[in-house]
Amino acid sequence: MCSPRNDTQHPPPPPDRLRMRSSSDVSSLTQLLRGVPVGVIASKWSLFRGPEAHRDTYELSKPVGTLDAFISHSWTGSPLWKQISLLTALYLREGYIAMLAVLIPLSIGVYILPAYQELASVVVELIGAVAICFGVIYGYRLAKKKSRKMVFLDKCCIPQDDPAAKERGICSISVFLRHSDKLVIFWTADYFSRLWCVFEVASFLRTHSPDAIVLVSTLQSRFCISVTGCEIAVLVTVILTDLVFEKHPLAFYGPLIVLIVLEVIVTLVICLEVMSGFVPAKAKLNRQVESFRVEEAQCTLPEDTRVLRQTIARWYGSEEQFEDSLKTNWPRLGATQIPEWALSRRSLGIVMFPYFIIWAPRIACLISSPTMAPRDNWWLYVRDVLIACVMLACRTPLFAFVACKLTTSAGRHGVPNWVVVIVVLCFGLLYDTTEIVGGGVALFDSSLATQFDLPEPYGWIFVVPACACILAIWWTYRGHALRLRGLRSGPQKM
Repeated sequence: MCSPRNDTQHPPPPPDRLRMRSSSDVSSLTQLLRGVPVGVIASKWSLFRGPEAHRDTYELSKPVGTLDAFISHSWTGSPLWKQISLLTALYLREGYIAMLAVLIPLSIGVYILPAYQELASVVVELIGAVAICFGVIYGYRLAKKKSRKMVFLDKCCIPQDDPAAKERGICSISVFLRHSDKLVIFWTADYFSRLWCVFEVASFLRTHSPDAIVLVSTLQSRFCISVTGCEIAVLVTVILTDLVFEKHPLAFYGPLIVLIVLEVIVTLVICLEVMSGFVPAKAKLNRQVESFRVEEAQCTLPEDTRVLRQTIARWYGSEEQFEDSLKTNWPRLGATQIPEWALSRRSLGIVMFPYFIIWAPRIACLISSPTMAPRDNWWLYVRDVLIACVMLACRTPLFAFVACKLTTSAGRHGVPNWVVVIVVLCFGLLYDTTEIVGGGVALFDSSLATQFDLPEPYGWIFVVPACACILAIWWTYRGHALRLRGLRSGPQKM
């Protein structure tokens, strides 16, 4: 919610009329408490564009007894990235299901084709990318049960064309929060500067555990989509180059040069994205919480600011006690969140999907085409494809891990940021070299693979870094689950 409340359309109520209501103040809770199916929000991209709304927007909601979630956000944030964050948080699983439902049968088709297996595998990979996008965008049509969950979105659940009803709804925000199972925060850079956002967190924590808060970072969504776009662009470029150079005089060296150059470029881009986007966003969120002061958060209307601050102070004893409570409970806010040095599970699914798309059609192509891999050792090429896919899929999460850890350590020891940037870039290039030599070229054609043809059984050495990548990713999330369990069992300061 957390917004200017469309106050330009109707005069604000006098200051003495704006008073937060509790459940006991409401004569007819069934008439006040309304929710909108989350599938409706997912299907209508215009709902996050601004607080202005008409009667038909209010009619999207209906009376409910309880709410599955309360959506808290700042209207000044980007509507596009809030919508993308919502879709990926809800329907990324459906996107993967759609991708696999298309990918597996078509990969079998590649295997049984009599010819043109390589071209067919490229087409299948592109179809898989389209399938996951459609699965996420139209996931509300696939996951009917999930899409029927009722959530609170202010412009849908509070009438905007009736000043008296609008005032009554705004003053009863704590009622909506009390009857919501979860608080979903779409975090943007200005979230904790909006007093309505702060008030919603304060109200929710009075009646719920911090574990019931789910934090979805729109900045992390932007970072992941940018990185994934780079990954897909490189894959498409290298594969098309491989096909173009197939009968060219430079066929032997052309694709290899393009592969190495593009892999270096994408590694540099990912490292710079991590250092300029991911790490600062994480640090900014933590700084906002550590330095949070209620008195610094503002509303559009001065009378709102006064009433909300008084209400928070009455609930917690003082503004300072609420600030302490927020900082104390911050490690537990959002039970699905992960350590500050790693991507969320949602982000992990976004950055990894290009390499989930590649493995099946590429392996089908390798084991069926006589021009791609010799019949007597095709399984070695399959090994190399799997090594490459694993290392490429783990690349961005591991870069984020290394960058955040080094940045935190450098800050404690006074090391300049440019040193961290150089170290992260060197790590990225070393990682990429290992991936290319260990199996990256096998993603394309056999002529490339022969240029890094290590004598066997030494090729199996590169199974070790691939397994280490999987173990590092697994332990990041498994270790967090264990730490979270300890936090849940610890004392709370509310």
